[in-house]
Amino acid sequence: MESLPNYLERLTNAHCLSWPTFASKLLYPELRKVSSKQRLINLNVTSHDFVSGLCATLSQISRREDIEQMTMIYWCNIISAKKLFREFRAWCPLCIHDQLTKYPLPYEPLLWTLEGVRVCTIHNVKLEDHCPICKKQTPYFHCKSPYAFCVNCNAFVGDSRNLIAVQNNNDLDLSNCIGRLITYEKKGAQPNSTTFIEKVGRYIKKNYKSNLSEFSKAIRVPEREVINIFCEGQTPRLETIAKICTHMKKSLHQIAK
Repeated sequence: MESLPNYLERLTNAHCLSWPTFASKLLYPELRKVSSKQRLINLNVTSHDFVSGLCATLSQISRREDIEQMTMIYWCNIISAKKLFREFRAWCPLCIHDQLTKYPLPYEPLLWTLEGVRVCTIHNVKLEDHCPICKKQTPYFHCKSPYAFCVNCNAFVGDSRNLIAVQNNNDLDLSNCIGRLITYEKKGAQPNSTTFIEKVGRYIKKNYKSNLSEFSKAIRVPEREVINIFCEGQTPRLETIAKICTHMKKSLHQIAK
């Protein structure tokens, strides 16, 4: 599934508009009709109501009904917005090269925008997040260059030389787990963190005799974070959920429903 930032950039390019012009002339006026009290600060990390309003607005503008599929809104009641999305872009050069043989421009999958995803699940190589020429990072929604080109030096970032093959299977397992989460058919009631925490809590009680310290070591998550989740009801981060699911050998929707 394509990421929302990438779709918006394709939309602005198709209408020969810059991102600031598109946002101020088309997006803001329609968005204010849906949610007058919210501001368009960050399209990734924001409230459930605002994301819903944004998706509804884009559906009206584009006539597409699958806008929400480009976001993580379905999982908003179980996954924390904290460290959910990357601040800068990441990509697989091999995927970009493959996409160029099929499409006029490569597109950015939603998977690449998520924190915790460090590996391309197709080519088993580390995702790149720095320009191969100037070594700088690329922010989202920059008006200088289209996706797949560095906004600082305009170099093509799909250079497949000097790629790093993945040596850590844990990173690949996490990326695959999050990938399955995104492709899960989203229907019915949204899963919630209460059910997830209760079921994982029973698993910890049975397999670790309620020892959160031992469980935190097993899933490679700081003990304080585990305590916050299972003792204080804190909504877990995506990467933490992926580690728990991988450890339990179950998908998130199996645990949370």
